Amino acid sequence: MRNLWILALSGAIAGCNNDKPGASPPPQPSPPATSVSTVTAPPVASPIASAAPSATPPAPISSAALPPINTPATVTEKRPYVVFLHGLGASGKILTDNLGIASLAAEHKFSWSAPDGDLSSKKQRFWNASKACCNLDGTQVDHVARFRSLIAAAATNPKIDSKRIYVVGWSNGGFMAHRLACEVAGIAGIVSIAGAGPAEGEACTPPGPVAVLQIHGDADDTIKYAGGNALGRTTLPRHPSALETVEGWAARDGCKGKPVGAGTLDLDDKLDGAETAILRFPGCTRPVELWTVHGGGHMIGMGHRAQELFVGFLEKTSLP
Repeated sequence: MRNLWILALSGAIAGCNNDKPGASPPPQPSPPATSVSTVTAPPVASPIASAAPSATPPAPISSAALPPINTPATVTEKRPYVVFLHGLGASGKILTDNLGIASLAAEHKFSWSAPDGDLSSKKQRFWNASKACCNLDGTQVDHVARFRSLIAAAATNPKIDSKRIYVVGWSNGGFMAHRLACEVAGIAGIVSIAGAGPAEGEACTPPGPVAVLQIHGDADDTIKYAGGNALGRTTLPRHPSALETVEGWAARDGCKGKPVGAGTLDLDDKLDGAETAILRFPGCTRPVELWTVHGGGHMIGMGHRAQELFVGFLEKTSLP
């Protein structure tokens, strides 16, 4: 099995070739000039101020700076805000450069950030998202606190619609999207691509209902569709299956009844036909869906068509 670091790097680059062999990728609009807002984290009360002397000290907050919020300089209205999270070994710049995020944001009129995870001992950027994936060193770092500060800062930004803040993540970033939905207030919806929800025994008590879209290839041999061990490492706890992941969110979002098929999509240009089946839960306070890419491997959801589809899912939901 190939190393997830190599997959994240080479896949992100290969992922921007969105068409079938021999075709040219669809043109994307050039983004307008953007202003970069430097966000300052609001003061965070010490979590150990009232703890007993014997309490275990919390993990240190990530030393990485909060990412800038990219938004056109000429914007006067409030826009949605999307945080894009890379996979293990990749970076925000890889996503930005190879997925055409700036052009996508210009087309759909949202502000965005693409932060970097911390570096592991092998110089691979990672998110401390779940025991199952992918803090391989067991580093004591609190990425949740970092993102809590980022989301709070974005919510007070005059150019951001605080009811439309979203997180999209690939692989390890998909795991992190689920964790943020479990723990950070102010997130209206997430998209996890080839990630998974909390591992067994990990708490998930979201501050409120969250729209969740899980996109997963049933031929993924790195983060298995049916559940398993990330990277094939049996020393890591089992991650839940794609179906278990959305069933967990269906329970949290108060869905009623069994999920139903809701048609198919042509999400991946490298696969023939409408290869992606939609499974939708009824009666939810927020939408919960699983998109199964039949024949899809680990590197999916990177082409322009896929981006259009998952952005369309997010555009339909907001906080009350």
